Amino acid sequence: MAALVGIGLTACTFGGDAHSEAQPSAETFSPGSSWAGNFLAARHARARHDYTSSADFFLSAQDKEPTQKNLLVQSHFALLVDGRMEEAIEVAHRIQADGGPVPLAILTLAADAMRSNRVGEAEAFLSTLPETSMNGLLRSLMLAWTLFELDRPDDAMAALAPLAKNDRTKALYHLHAALLNEARPDIKAADRHYAATTPEDSSLSLRVVQLAGAFHERSGQREKAKVLYDRYEKEHPSSGLLEPENERLAAGTPPPPPLTTAADGSAEVLFSIASSLSSQNAGEMVLALSHLGLFLRPDFPALQVLAAQTMEGFGRFEDANAQYAAVAPSSSLAWHAQLGIAANLDRLDRFEEAEKVLREMSEARPGEPQPLVELGDIQRRREDFDQAVASYDAAFARLPSIEPQHWGLLYARGIALERSGQWDRAEADFLQALEFEPNQPLVLNYLGYSWIEQGKHLERALDMIRKAIELRPDDGYIVDSLGWAHYRLGNFEEAVEHLERAAELRPGDPVINDHLGDAYWVVGREREARFQWQAALSLDPEPKAQAEIEKKLKHGLVREANATTDG
Repeated sequence: MAALVGIGLTACTFGGDAHSEAQPSAETFSPGSSWAGNFLAARHARARHDYTSSADFFLSAQDKEPTQKNLLVQSHFALLVDGRMEEAIEVAHRIQADGGPVPLAILTLAADAMRSNRVGEAEAFLSTLPETSMNGLLRSLMLAWTLFELDRPDDAMAALAPLAKNDRTKALYHLHAALLNEARPDIKAADRHYAATTPEDSSLSLRVVQLAGAFHERSGQREKAKVLYDRYEKEHPSSGLLEPENERLAAGTPPPPPLTTAADGSAEVLFSIASSLSSQNAGEMVLALSHLGLFLRPDFPALQVLAAQTMEGFGRFEDANAQYAAVAPSSSLAWHAQLGIAANLDRLDRFEEAEKVLREMSEARPGEPQPLVELGDIQRRREDFDQAVASYDAAFARLPSIEPQHWGLLYARGIALERSGQWDRAEADFLQALEFEPNQPLVLNYLGYSWIEQGKHLERALDMIRKAIELRPDDGYIVDSLGWAHYRLGNFEEAVEHLERAAELRPGDPVINDHLGDAYWVVGREREARFQWQAALSLDPEPKAQAEIEKKLKHGLVREANATTDG
C-alpha cells in the first residue's frame, strides 16, 4: 500500500532503523532509582518497539541525571514515535531551552505553532533547521507553506526553488510548486507543475493522482482528470482506489478546495518525506514524521494508512488497527483499511473477528473478490486448506475473467488445493499461473518441488527449479528444492552440497534439516544424518513428518525405489 499512496520519489537516503517483526511484550515496568538502569531499560523497551515505556524510562533517567541532555532528546524521539504529541511538545521546549538545536524538536515546536495559528513563530523555528539532507528538505518545503500563509507567495516559491536543481528532489519540488500555485492561484503554472509529476514514462502514485486529478476537476479540465484516473487504474487494475474520484467526476460534484494553510501543506510535506523513508527501513522516523503530520491534519487518510502499515512492521497490530479505524468511511482508502484491520485481527489470533469483518465486506460488495481472497489467505496460513479452497473458489466466481494480474491468486489457490489433496486442480492452477508469469520463481519452485515429491517430470522440474534459483539465488526454500531434486535423481553428492547451503540459509526449517539428514545417510555420513534428523524433530515438524523422522532415528533410512518418470 505504501507504494500506492507515496509520491514516487527517487531514492533519497536518510538512514534509519530496520523494521522488525517483534511483537511488543504485554509486560509493563516502573522506572527505577538508578539513571543508568532506567537508561538501559529505555533502550531495551525501544528495541522491543515499546515506545511508551521507552519514553518514560528515558525521562526518568534524565530527571535523575539532568546533565545527560541526550536523554531528553531520546525521550522526545520516543514520544513522537509513540504519538504522545502534547508531551513531545513539552519536552521539545525543554530541549530548546537547554540550547538546542535539535531538528526534530524544532519541527515539533514549528508544528505546534502552525496548529495554534502562530505562523510567524513557525517560520522562525523552521529557519533554524539545518540545510542538509532530510532536514534541508523539510526546511525548504515547510518554510514555503509557512511563507505562503504569511501572504508572501514569491518568497514561498523562492524557498522551493533549490529543490528543482536536484534530480532526487525534483518530484517534491513539482508537487508542492503545483499545490502552492493552485492556491495562489496561478492555474497555468499549477498545470505545468502537475504535468511534471505525472510524466507518461513513469508509474503513478495514488496521492499524486488524487491531488492532480482534483486540480483538473476544479479547473474545469474534467477530461484530463478522467485520462489520469484511467491511466492509474490501468496500472493498478481492480484496486478500486479511485472509486470516490470517479463517482465525483461522473456526478460533476466539485472536489474539495485546494490546500491553503501552513498546517495542511506541512502535513502534506511530512507525508511526502515519510512515504519516501518507508521504503528505506527507517520505520521509527516514518512514525515520528507521521505523528507530526497527523497532529497538523488529523483526518489525513494516506498518512493514517502509512502510519498503520509502519506499526504493522513493528508488530504493533493493535495500534495499527486504531489508525486504520480512524480512516474516514468516505475515503478511497477506507476499504483497504478494513482489509488491514482483518489481517491484523488474525495476527492477534482473533480469527473469528477477522472472518466477521471480511464476510461483512464481502456482503457489502457482492461483486468484489478481495475480501474472499484475504479470507482464503488467512485460512491457508492457518492450514484450513479445504475452507481456503472454498474461499478462493468464491473469489474466482466474482471475476469476469482470469487475467495475467491474477497469477498470485492462482498460485495461492494452487497451494491450498495441493495441501487438501486435489492435485489435478492444483497443477492446473500452477500451470496457468506460469502462462501468465513464466519467470515467477515462487510458482516455478512450488510446481517443480511438487513434481519431484511425486517422482514425475523430474528433468523438467529440475530445470524449473534451476530457473527459480537464478531469479532468487539466496532463497533457502528454493535451494532446498534443487538439492532434493538431485537427491530424487540419485545425484547424492550434489544433493548434499545444495542441501547444506539451504540449511545455512534456513537453519530453522524442519523440512530442510530432514532432507539434509536423508542426503547424509545415503552418502554414508550416518552420524551427521542423525544429528540433522534430531534437529528437524526439535523444530516442530508436521505430525506425519514427525512420525517418519522418529522412525528414521530408530531404524535408519530405508530407501524405496524411486519412480523417475518424466513426461
